[in-house]
Amino acid sequence: MLYFVPTPIGNLEDITVRAKRILSESKIVIAEDPSKTMQLFNLLGIAKPEKFIQLSKNQEINWKEILPVLESLSLKNSFNDNKVEPRFLKGQSRTLSKEDKLKVEQSLLYNISIVCDAGSPGISDPGKIIVQKLWEIEVLFTILPGATSLIPTIVASGMITKDWTFRGFLPIKKGRQTFWKEQSTNQTASIIFESVHRMEKTVLEMKQYLPANRLVFIAREISKLHETYWRGKVEDLDVKNITFKGEFVLVIGGFEDII
Repeated sequence: MLYFVPTPIGNLEDITVRAKRILSESKIVIAEDPSKTMQLFNLLGIAKPEKFIQLSKNQEINWKEILPVLESLSLKNSFNDNKVEPRFLKGQSRTLSKEDKLKVEQSLLYNISIVCDAGSPGISDPGKIIVQKLWEIEVLFTILPGATSLIPTIVASGMITKDWTFRGFLPIKKGRQTFWKEQSTNQTASIIFESVHRMEKTVLEMKQYLPANRLVFIAREISKLHETYWRGKVEDLDVKNITFKGEFVLVIGGFEDII
């Protein structure tokens, strides 16, 4: 079975009991940075898996090592061995009966986990492409719930009621101006991730493009020792009062968030 396993974004206690068990049972771990994941395993008291595979190399997915592993889990192979027809075809449900699922589990003698350095794999990383490949080659997989900076930010902001848009990391160059111009008249809030290296630029862009009385929420270092929140109007933003360290999640208010 293949598992997407969230890892702590700050506090080690954010790991779930299930996530820790799955990682300890995984024969192969596909990791964003195997050395960082091994550090996490040491802190959590998890033994080193039989094999680590780096998720990407030179910004390209490491298909040479990853694809054979994924194909070994293909339901096509499993069901051929067991003479069972899979209900996991394009355009159909990926749900299996209890009997079929048991036969799959019995035919797969080991677990594989996919992890990123922190948080849930598949959010603003190559996880999307991996999942698309899993559907293509018919691999049964499970996404574990767990640590993420997105939901705590939404709750702490007090700005999200029903509609909102998650934009991930903004473009480094092309497309940033377009985003801010759209957001200046957008009716709903947008949530973005931002690197410490571009955070000061983002603050200055907000002051340049957004109405002065638009509401903004900034979360820094969620679940870590120096977790901080800032909530206020764009006109009150000041780069002098922001500590540019760590990772940031921002809620940019929509047109209705005028104070």
